[in-house]
Amino acid sequence: MEDVKLGQQQLERQLENFRNIAKHRQAAKIIRWMYHFPLIISITVFISQLFNVGILFSYSRDFNKLFDLLLEYMNRTEVVSAVNADSDPYHIEGINSERLEVVDKYHEQLWSLFVSEVIELLIPVFNMSVFGWIFFTKGGLHARVKIIYIMTPALALLLSLSQACMIQISLADRIHHVRFILGKIISPLLEHNPNGSRPIEQTFDCQFWDGDENGGRNSTPSCSSVLHDEVVSLTTLDVIIFLHIIPIVVFLYVLLRNLAEGDAEHLFLYVERLEHRIEEECSPSVSSITTTTEGVSSSQTEKINEIPRPSSMDELKTVVSNLLKPRDDHSENDAEPPKQIHVVNAEKASEV
Repeated sequence: MEDVKLGQQQLERQLENFRNIAKHRQAAKIIRWMYHFPLIISITVFISQLFNVGILFSYSRDFNKLFDLLLEYMNRTEVVSAVNADSDPYHIEGINSERLEVVDKYHEQLWSLFVSEVIELLIPVFNMSVFGWIFFTKGGLHARVKIIYIMTPALALLLSLSQACMIQISLADRIHHVRFILGKIISPLLEHNPNGSRPIEQTFDCQFWDGDENGGRNSTPSCSSVLHDEVVSLTTLDVIIFLHIIPIVVFLYVLLRNLAEGDAEHLFLYVERLEHRIEEECSPSVSSITTTTEGVSSSQTEKINEIPRPSSMDELKTVVSNLLKPRDDHSENDAEPPKQIHVVNAEKASEV
């Protein structure tokens, strides 16, 4: 009986350990999903947006310089053409003004996109600030603040996806058209006022005219290639779009990784080890019980062999109840043999 009680106490301790492990893992899972997961997404969006803001600022600044220099070049060329009394004078009004308006719209879209990128950068900054406040103060969050903290990364991802689509539609798809328009604007300017291109050449370190056509020793690049590759660069826009997609890829990876995490398998392995330990610890008590009678020992052995392999807390509780049942059966069966002995003695006495 003492061995049975000892086994029961050990079972209760193991069950309590199992409950504690389950509570700790559940608490860690809640912290991971409510705090760490939004933080990872926010940091990813912040880093991507930081690069995007820097690249787009440089891109917009160079394009702004080109637009201002072109406008100045057009005004000077109109004056020079009027002074020289060209047979076909240059005028800004008309087709040149319409072309300049197309370039100006593209220029405005660049700066609008830059402002939206800066605003989008503030969203992950808010989330990281909230997490930093929690980490240093060891305090909790109000329910509304917690909802905002969890939903903010989703908003940042939606904005990042919308920004990528906007860049592709409004900028990347129109970049070749803008290049052609720039070429049509610059060609008449070079024809009427070739010396007026020096400010553009000095600003972008290029030249429109090759002064050493035969020698081939000119190391200064052509302005047409520089303007296409650096000022109105399709590669730069592709990099910005790629940086907008990176947070979405990271979100999907972290989400699938957390969903596929095998915490349940670790718990089931712990239960199987616990079952094996229970069988080893309860084996002395079982052997002591089976020494009473052959019928009782066989029934005890069958009940012990029929113990199910626990895969959850309910099944483990069933194991405990099954192990405690033999104690009652043993007390009832122990009371039956003396009755049989009294009956046999009575029959012998009557025969005598």
